[in-house]
Amino acid sequence: MENIPEPERNWNPCEHPDVYPETEIQFALSCMARENNIYVVANIGDKQPCNVSLDPSCPRTGYYQYNTNVAYDAMGTLVAKYHKYNLFYENWFDKPSKVDISVFNTPFGRFGLIICFDILFEHPPIDLICRNNISNIAFPTAWMDAHPFYTSIQFHSAFAVGLGVNFLAANIHYPSLRFHGSGIYTQQGAAGYCFNTSNESGGQLIVQKIPVVDQSRLDACRGLNISLSDLNDQMLELDKTVNNGRETLQHTKRKGWGKGREKGRGNGQGQGKMHGHGQRNGQGQGKRKETRQEKGRGKRKGQGNGQGKGKGPRKLDLLSQPKFHKDMFPYDLYKNPFNLVPLRPEGRKTIVCHTDLCCHLSFSFEPTDRRSAEKPTRKSHAPDDFQASQHSTDLRNFTENRKDQDDIRAHLADNQRSSVEDFYAIGAYDGRYKNRSTGYYIQVCIVLRCRKQQNVVNCSASMAEDFRIRLSHFRLVGNFSATFQYPSILLQGESDFRLTEHSRRWSFSNGQLVANERFSSPLAVATIFARDYGRD
Repeated sequence: MENIPEPERNWNPCEHPDVYPETEIQFALSCMARENNIYVVANIGDKQPCNVSLDPSCPRTGYYQYNTNVAYDAMGTLVAKYHKYNLFYENWFDKPSKVDISVFNTPFGRFGLIICFDILFEHPPIDLICRNNISNIAFPTAWMDAHPFYTSIQFHSAFAVGLGVNFLAANIHYPSLRFHGSGIYTQQGAAGYCFNTSNESGGQLIVQKIPVVDQSRLDACRGLNISLSDLNDQMLELDKTVNNGRETLQHTKRKGWGKGREKGRGNGQGQGKMHGHGQRNGQGQGKRKETRQEKGRGKRKGQGNGQGKGKGPRKLDLLSQPKFHKDMFPYDLYKNPFNLVPLRPEGRKTIVCHTDLCCHLSFSFEPTDRRSAEKPTRKSHAPDDFQASQHSTDLRNFTENRKDQDDIRAHLADNQRSSVEDFYAIGAYDGRYKNRSTGYYIQVCIVLRCRKQQNVVNCSASMAEDFRIRLSHFRLVGNFSATFQYPSILLQGESDFRLTEHSRRWSFSNGQLVANERFSSPLAVATIFARDYGRD
């Protein structure tokens, strides 16, 4: 903890270390930048004095303590300082009275500073990117992974893609406590990253050349407000490779879902407003006929938009799709009560809703080799051509008994394995996430892996072991009212999660996440994570 002066004082700690006493950390950082001719951003503690008699909020110690980012230019001069605004169980730090908007210029663009938990909130990230046109973010963090949508490399890359910025994330490396994952992310995806969960692994310096971004995605800052009627138009363009040309939602009768589930409380009642229900392509209010699913639940009204009337080919009418899916089951994902629907190989489309959010998925599966569940055949042993000693005979009998035992174990393991049902599920959540320190409003459409064993469904584990099915192509769409949407695709590598090429393997636009090419590794999770900052 050191006293950090304001950048306006143009102080170079490496050149003038005696100007401010007890600033050894700042001296080291400044000299690191100067000696290597680089810009350096680091996270340290700032101790700012205050007067208890004049400032009623001043701590008894006589100074505030702030979680702080500092930035030094290539000469070692302090050019920026940022006090973290959104604290995460940091009782030893004080929250600033106002939001810092901290920016510094470089020959390769303007950079803004945020820290860790800030990324989930409007202030200061959206202030920097959308209100100050900052297209590069430096992000020191102590990020603890939380499956299925808060894995470091997953969420940080989603932020870069969603807002169209360069995002430099430097995480601490403490795998035993799930702190790992650093990277350089762009609006085209990850330029370079490190993600290693092994306790024996060390940190890594990531160096990449990336394009200079002059401005963030203007459409992201304006927001994407997609109604269900808009989705009807979009779904006409569904890739026939994905949905097999069918325009009806497939419902497969399935029993047993909901028994033995882990904790889950989702509602899926589907109450609330639905937009775009008025006159097709017309302005003003309107009504539509009740569907069978809506009878008894009241009529819905909505506000249409656009101009004129028109008829066209029959559409996949999401407006009339049932908000109750017979296979739907509630499941808690990171303390959020999602509604999930399993994907069936015989289906090509499905939908799941949670309150006002509906998520639609068109998909296809890829055949995979399954491990044989048959009992291994033990080789027969021919009699020896010579007279074996009693010792050799006993040893051979012992070896054969061991092989028999191994065969039995393998057979039991295969039987147990055959009782496991692997499946992908689509999930939806529309609501406010709460923790002890704060809350924030999210809308999430997600596709993730699940496993059902002994009538218990588990959709929260990483499942690094063999997963029996594989999605090859899919399109995920949601009727988000939330303004800012962050898409991500996370793959399952041999031992750790990994990312894939965003611009080459998948795309995101107008609220649609589309994967039209086969991934090199199995899909672990695909997510459109949306934030409605105005409802926090």
